[in-house]
Amino acid sequence: TLKAEYFHLAAPDSIDARLGLGDVYLQQGQPQDALNEYNRALVADTKGAAANFRVADANLRLGRFAEAAQAAAKVLAVDAGHRKAHYVLATALVRMEAKDEAEKELEVYRKLEAESRTETDRGRNLIVTNRQAGTKFLEGQSEEALTMFLKEGSATAYMNLGTAQSKLGQHKA
Repeated sequence: TLKAEYFHLAAPDSIDARLGLGDVYLQQGQPQDALNEYNRALVADTKGAAANFRVADANLRLGRFAEAAQAAAKVLAVDAGHRKAHYVLATALVRMEAKDEAEKELEVYRKLEAESRTETDRGRNLIVTNRQAGTKFLEGQSEEALTMFLKEGSATAYMNLGTAQSKLGQHKA
């Protein structure tokens, strides 16, 4: 295709470009073409988690479950906490009727997914609390704002606490 011809002229040795082109093929419903690009990226970086994961995912979409499981296992050898690789491996194992192994992988995936959700929620809560404290400070409720910054306990909150204390003339604090 024209895109592929341009790609080969523009960045023939770029792993990221090959992965990106593979992603485009996958989005266009061409998993085999995507897999070809991902495999080309693997030639340059055989242990790369990104390329191996994409190979695993494309193989899963193509119904090549053993190949998907093998590529996902390579990802997990490099990055044991790769949530999506655990999911692809579990799905491939289910399709290969290795139910006990699949259940173990699903359990790891569920645990990692819950941890990720908790961390995301914590990050969102910190942002909201920081904004609320900033608003209180701007509205003249400085003591309440200082208390909120202190309770938040993040690096950003401490920086904002110091800035607020400085504006209040509390330089020693």
